[in-house]
Amino acid sequence: MIAPIEDLMHDADVASGMPTAERYTYVYDQNCQQIDHIYVSAAVAERGVRAEHVHVNNWAESLSARASDHDPSVGMVKVC
Repeated sequence: MIAPIEDLMHDADVASGMPTAERYTYVYDQNCQQIDHIYVSAAVAERGVRAEHVHVNNWAESLSARASDHDPSVGMVKVC
């Protein structure tokens, strides 16, 4: 029997303890959406995970100032 995906992979936002309000990477019609994800294994999650969504694009002064319509996501994990 194959284990459920929730037992194998964990969202880095949750594993890092990121506040729910900061988990968005995209804004559409002034609604923040969590549509970009980083997943880590249970073993990596147990060692420690740091994650951040750098909100530089969605709140830029103009569309021409954006590098993308998504904010970049950065993660740091301990692999050893």
